Amino acid sequence: MNWMTLDEFIKLKPRLQKAVTVYMVSSSINERDVKKAKAYDAVADYLIKPIRLQELNRIFT
Repeated sequence: MNWMTLDEFIKLKPRLQKAVTVYMVSSSINERDVKKAKAYDAVADYLIKPIRLQELNRIFT
């Protein structure tokens, strides 16, 4: 998900029937990107690629 897509999702979110959990997945380790993603209330977490099995287990359990 890129920033423009995330911004569009924020506009759409109030009309959704069900709650949606957003995890941003990126190869960027830039602290600015991490902080920007976490500034969005809609983003549950920022995951850096490659995603480890432990992270996926945490998300899905």
